Amino acid sequence: TIGERIKELGAEANLDSQVELGKAIGFSGQVVSNVERGYSFPSTEFVNRSAACFGVPADYILGRTTSRYAVADPKEVSAVQARIKA
Repeated sequence: TIGERIKELGAEANLDSQVELGKAIGFSGQVVSNVERGYSFPSTEFVNRSAACFGVPADYILGRTTSRYAVADPKEVSAVQARIKA
């Protein structure tokens, strides 16, 4: 599911809590929690920011592909990764 993929990617990125992941992508920890648990479907913005944060295609997060590889805009990925470190 989308929630399982978000949770898995967050763990791999050493974002140890939903709050940390939320800060990295610009959403609250509660929104992340709701998506991970399947209580709500993520917005397009949530999916796009998550994809940029983890460097995977949005289709991977949505479960439309099993491939984690895609050409991403390096500027966008760098900006999100800088926010994670901050």
